[in-house]
Amino acid sequence: MRKLYPENLSQFIKKTLRLGLIEELGFRFSKARFARINLGICLIFSCINLTEGWAQLPNDFQRVELSTGLANATTMTFAPDGRIFLLDRYGEVLIYHTDTQTRVSAGTLPVFHELEDGLLGIAFDPNFLVNSYVYLHYSPLSESVNRVSRFTMDGDVLDLGSEVVVLDWPTQRSTCCHSGGDMGFDSQGNLYIATGDNSQHSDYAPLFENNTFWSAEKSSSNMNDLRGKILRITPQANGTYTVPSGNLFPGGVGGLPEIYVMGARNPYRIFVDKEDTDWVFWGDVGPDANTADPNIGPEGLDEMNLTKSAGNYGWPYFAGSDNDAYKIDYAPTPYFNDPAAPKNISIWNTGGENLPAAMSSWLEFFHESYFA
Repeated sequence: MRKLYPENLSQFIKKTLRLGLIEELGFRFSKARFARINLGICLIFSCINLTEGWAQLPNDFQRVELSTGLANATTMTFAPDGRIFLLDRYGEVLIYHTDTQTRVSAGTLPVFHELEDGLLGIAFDPNFLVNSYVYLHYSPLSESVNRVSRFTMDGDVLDLGSEVVVLDWPTQRSTCCHSGGDMGFDSQGNLYIATGDNSQHSDYAPLFENNTFWSAEKSSSNMNDLRGKILRITPQANGTYTVPSGNLFPGGVGGLPEIYVMGARNPYRIFVDKEDTDWVFWGDVGPDANTADPNIGPEGLDEMNLTKSAGNYGWPYFAGSDNDAYKIDYAPTPYFNDPAAPKNISIWNTGGENLPAAMSSWLEFFHESYFA
């Protein structure tokens, strides 16, 4: 097997960032709440040897800004035909032509763009070169849901009239935060959809029995809710979808069948390795605590996760690579959940109480969200 990185990957990532490969491009986020959600999109091409120690910049390396003046860019994705699609959270789809180095607007989708909602993610149909289908993850103006719809591209124009709604899930728009948004296809034609916990940010775990809007137990640790998850579905030609085998709740027994990963907080970026393993790499934005408190829980830990098969990643009960636990302080006898047998006893939970065992994160970082 090829060695693509030193054994201490955490230190490698940090040193790579310090070298400026990513940090100067705006892909490292501070803990400022919205600063780490609103991306400045830049594109960079370099040749880096990752097999011999730390990455070094070539002598003739230059930073080239290909697209500037973006107001609220959330993501960029290469289309199969070489065009680069950029999304603005306020609803505009932009296309950058690499051959002519020009940018055009493909159209603007009406979206609800308060809080952290808006136009959030894009994925290209595996047969895009034939059918011109794109999938958009967005927050419609007309109702309090987040949605994945299929659209048809007509050249550089997004045909808004071609929309076929694939999947909706209810959301609350009374308070911030965490919409997730990224998407990607695997080699089998399965679409992965990252959804945030749709709960208020907090220093530690949001375990609020007096406010459903603030509680992550209504979503991330609720097996009957699609928020705080990575979903996996198989879109069909007629605009419907089926559910592939290998999801967390086969046949919908115990939980919703679309759920592949549960226990996520804000999985803002995912990468599906469809060229090799179909493993899913994803970054999860953590809470805000500056220090650990033995009577509450760990310091704020951002995570990078590697998912090879369906699982529960523990939020809001655990964080980090050691599954550091948060106290369930509202219980008659407060307790810390056991990663091997976590329970959701919240009054906001509409699913089962006994949850799948919690997976620990692949990497953890203190107040550092790495998404490149």
